[in-house]
Amino acid sequence: MKKLYEFRNITNPTLLSELLRSYGVPFGMPCGGKGTCGKCKVRVFGETSEITEFERMTLTKREIADNMRLACMTYALNDVTVSITGDKYSVPSFEKEEKKRIPSDNIGVAVDIGTTTITVAVYDLDKKEIICSDTELNTQSIFGADVISRLQKSLEGKSAELQAAVCSCITGILRKLNPEFKPLKNTVLTGNTAMLYLLTNRNPLSITRAPFKADCLFGSEINSESLPGFSPFCDKVYLPVCISAFVGADITCAALDCSLRFDFSESDGKARILADIGTNGELMLSYGDKLLCCSTAAGPAFEAATLYSGTVAKEGAINSLSFRDEKINYTKIGDAKETGICGSGVVDAVAVMLKAGILDETGLILKQSHSFPDCIVEVNGANAFRIPGTNILITQEDIRNIQLAKSAIHAGLVTLIDKAGFKNENIDELIIAGGFGGCINTESAAEIGLIPRFLKNKTRIAGNSALKGAALLLYDPRAVELIEKITTTAETIDLTTSVKFFDEYISGMGFTTP
Repeated sequence: MKKLYEFRNITNPTLLSELLRSYGVPFGMPCGGKGTCGKCKVRVFGETSEITEFERMTLTKREIADNMRLACMTYALNDVTVSITGDKYSVPSFEKEEKKRIPSDNIGVAVDIGTTTITVAVYDLDKKEIICSDTELNTQSIFGADVISRLQKSLEGKSAELQAAVCSCITGILRKLNPEFKPLKNTVLTGNTAMLYLLTNRNPLSITRAPFKADCLFGSEINSESLPGFSPFCDKVYLPVCISAFVGADITCAALDCSLRFDFSESDGKARILADIGTNGELMLSYGDKLLCCSTAAGPAFEAATLYSGTVAKEGAINSLSFRDEKINYTKIGDAKETGICGSGVVDAVAVMLKAGILDETGLILKQSHSFPDCIVEVNGANAFRIPGTNILITQEDIRNIQLAKSAIHAGLVTLIDKAGFKNENIDELIIAGGFGGCINTESAAEIGLIPRFLKNKTRIAGNSALKGAALLLYDPRAVELIEKITTTAETIDLTTSVKFFDEYISGMGFTTP
């Protein structure tokens, strides 16, 4: 879906990215406008600055001929019209409901504010069931794909703009789902600690400097007037409690959901790990009456934000691959032409490349010695793999970013088990939650070393448990008491000072080849 934006009366040269951001246009810039990712492609008509050398290297000749430019490098010199392709996310199966007129007057809303996406769900509080939901790109991504970039922008004086971006995204979805502006009886907004700081326009200095001790862990209601655009919908908004600077309300809500669905945190003698995998990996190990948790920065690679052909899980996105009888097959979302590859597809792609001998144990893309030499092309002076039958590429740089991300999650899991005093065989179950985590193939995840192999057959997929936990806070009387128990019981371990984590992180960079 293409959208046109007209900008008039421009008196000074202004970056297209600044124009889009100032008008609250949903638009992603994974590198935060540093001019390194080449992802902020737009089509522009009007008087603009000369094309840069980086743009000539990044854009194809056809794209240049079609007036495609990079928004972070192109200045509008006079009136311009900008065309962008809307990044519309698909949602996990439990949220896929027909949009319809809200039949009840007793409704509440649960919101999961992720680093990459935001999901809003409207619930019937009498029936305790979802009515409708939608997921959109978190428009804060124009400030950077990762949390660190956004926190830095906040410290540089952009905090009000970051708050406005996320609030406009949430209220925009609300207006679509609730066009009659029916009043919300309850509203719960969950997210990691940093996301809640940015939502509430709170100075994030305490969570960006040692000793990284958050000066607010939330867990209370706030007046909706403090959130731009919320007051027409509700009077109060509840923000669930976080555990620490790096372990947020998203994992506490996920633990709440899994406690009621999967006996997570129950004192039954079993050891379970809950892993909320996304741009940030938050991990929690439950054993007896104890909870041990940590956070590890996976970065946006698994959500495909920074990958060469990466895209959101929308029409045309490749979402799975397989390797059988020396053939590589893939599936995609919908019937549209292949537009890119999303996170679940990326995990499968790396696993397939390993099985097919295209990747060696160091992560190097090989030009020969496998059955797909015709699919090896050169990108930026290094080998890249073209998925057969498509123009979708996995570059050498993509592989390196995936290695960093998968090693961070793997090392976090292994260190958490070690800190709890367990051996590998002592872990009874791994529960994977999160928008991305809820879609991955666990066999592929183990194949590439995202999760330890000894957990492959003990893994359960939970979907977006953070959203489901937030929904429980809307209508389940057990929820508030249980989430308080979770947060007061939980102990956080600091991976930044862990020798074990560092050793596992380094050793986990490579791959095990067949």
